[in-house]
Amino acid sequence: MSYEGWFTRTVQLRVNNEHNVLMIIEGETGTGKSCLGLSLAQGFDSYFSSRRIAFNASEFFDLLKTVPHKGWILWDECGVGLSHREYQRQHNIEVMKVIQSFRYKFINVIFTVPSASYLDKVAREMCHYLLRLKKRGQASVYRIMKSPFEGHVFTPFIGNVYSEMPTSFIWEEFRELHAEHQELLYEKARKQMEADSLKAEKKLESDLKPKDTLETYTEKALLILPQIVDPSKITDQGLVDVAEMQRILRVPHNKAYNLRKAVIKELHKHDDRLLKQLAEKKTK
Repeated sequence: MSYEGWFTRTVQLRVNNEHNVLMIIEGETGTGKSCLGLSLAQGFDSYFSSRRIAFNASEFFDLLKTVPHKGWILWDECGVGLSHREYQRQHNIEVMKVIQSFRYKFINVIFTVPSASYLDKVAREMCHYLLRLKKRGQASVYRIMKSPFEGHVFTPFIGNVYSEMPTSFIWEEFRELHAEHQELLYEKARKQMEADSLKAEKKLESDLKPKDTLETYTEKALLILPQIVDPSKITDQGLVDVAEMQRILRVPHNKAYNLRKAVIKELHKHDDRLLKQLAEKKTK
């Protein structure tokens, strides 16, 4: 492996001065992001190995328990776990809390991603260097800096970096781990699609299913009058047991009292004929 000496010295000087390094490598698929990340990690840390490579947030958190002081981690395709999407915001917050502690734990991380814009805004601003792949093994280096007065982030170009392939041993191990991760990712995506499809089908069935109206609930209630009506009650409010009616017919709460009114109206039709019949049944 060989590196542009100035960049190696710059990074190592920062680490030696007790400052950690968070670095983004961005580039299109197949441009060699992972290859460059591995090569740099090996150059910065002679103890770096495939055991310090993460493919998702869970693996990243596990690595934090074992990585040594001033050690390096490569989080490959981290856009999946540090996305800017709204639904992952709480997830991102938890990751950000951990990354902020790296300054004191002196942990260094290389993030690879197709585009830095895929990352959560806070994650981007917390990083120190951005490497944009020009071609395999060659990248433009930008320093990520934030104005202390205005809060704006600017990224001045500071040079180019070149590297050869990482050692064949770690490269082969990475390819095997990456293939396993991709298979798991595809399987997870397939299961999620199946779950979403099943959920959509159930929703469609529910939407197409005829809804019970007040009239249909009234018809059902009239069939179970002995169970929900006490003809000995003096007031209409006590005549119908609303709770029992809800339990038996599974009436939504917002329809229960309107249904009681409808049932009482039916009970008082034709000179309270239904009430008299119920009273006679009760006395027998």
